[in-house]
Amino acid sequence: EDPQVRHLDRLVTFRDPELGAFQLVKNGANLLGTPIDVALSPPKLGEHSEEILKHTGYSAEQIRDFRGKGII
Repeated sequence: EDPQVRHLDRLVTFRDPELGAFQLVKNGANLLGTPIDVALSPPKLGEHSEEILKHTGYSAEQIRDFRGKGII
């Protein structure tokens, strides 16, 4: 609802098949001739948890344990 965001036309309406329509703030860069569009929906809560945990060194067994305990 910020007046400056609206004045600069920095909002974009995004439609997600699961979430429906919602507004996002566009990237702050406003490059002439190179528009930046929103191409992907934001990740769902926990969507990348397993990938991130693997990347940071947790084993598949530890990740299963986390999932079993409701940590992720």
